[in-house]
Amino acid sequence: MALILPDHVDSHRLAASRGRLVGSIQADRFKRISGLYRIGQTTIELDFALDDLQQSQIMGRLQSTVEAQCQRCLAPVEVTIDCEVMHVVGEEYTAVDEQAAGHGQLFDLLAFIEDELMLAVPMIPMHPPDICRPPGDPALVGRGALNPFDVLATLRQNAL
Repeated sequence: MALILPDHVDSHRLAASRGRLVGSIQADRFKRISGLYRIGQTTIELDFALDDLQQSQIMGRLQSTVEAQCQRCLAPVEVTIDCEVMHVVGEEYTAVDEQAAGHGQLFDLLAFIEDELMLAVPMIPMHPPDICRPPGDPALVGRGALNPFDVLATLRQNAL
């Protein structure tokens, strides 16, 4: 069983000890991406290290499945995401933790993972061309499927 990863981590401490996070994040924890896609459980493997400037860096892999709307036929399409990530930790994912003794700043792991998933989803998700056809395709119209522009053609004929 995979470890459920936390929302926030101390990236500098993980990098200093060359830490590794392997686990998963349930789909219901992603708030921004869930409005556009139905996302499955995401599996994460991240390695933390310090670069030459002693900055924390993250390298790893994200794997998930996302259900989107096919932009050709408008039916659901399942997209597999398997992407590599590399990030130098700056202030863009800083989360303040009032309970943390000392420095009190943590890395917002959940926001980082969600952003990487949004970047990995195809801009225009579609089935392969041989799987689906757009509405109104001549191949479908010839078989008796309705063409949504037939109504416009009849309106134009009536106006003339």
